[in-house]
Amino acid sequence: MDYFFSYHLCVGLIWLVVGSVQIYHAKEGAWSRTRALNWKAHRIFGWFAIFFLVLHIAMMAAMTIENPVNQHQVILIGYVGMVYRAIANLSKGIKHGRLARIKNAKMAEGGGSERRDKDKDKDKDKDKDEENRQKHKMYMFFVYVRTTMGSGSIRIGAWALWLVGHFMS
Repeated sequence: MDYFFSYHLCVGLIWLVVGSVQIYHAKEGAWSRTRALNWKAHRIFGWFAIFFLVLHIAMMAAMTIENPVNQHQVILIGYVGMVYRAIANLSKGIKHGRLARIKNAKMAEGGGSERRDKDKDKDKDKDKDEENRQKHKMYMFFVYVRTTMGSGSIRIGAWALWLVGHFMS
């Protein structure tokens, strides 16, 4: 096995396990029974998971640049697309995760606003927070699925064909 294959395999398996744990524990009450502590633990472990995801994406980019087994240009374009989609989904997922924990709108200070107007604003804020949480889940799930399938199987297939070709020629 070459360096690229073994590093990609190792980092990919770690990302697969860490990402699975993070997705499984994203549900309410998995890290903690209180919602605030659950969200905080999810966020802290999320940065740990993102570290391995970034290593995995870096390996995808390195394999694209180096092309260690001389893959066809069409496959390299596919790798570039995977790297781009992974980075785009990761950045959108982080953005919506941050927006979900920020207070979206503060009440205007001063007189004249009625109580029900304030309640409507609070309901809008809660709806916006929930929308951002759902988008965060969606984008992070997309980045998980798209980075755990595809390039690994292409790489194993290319390595197996190289191995067969090496002994057949």
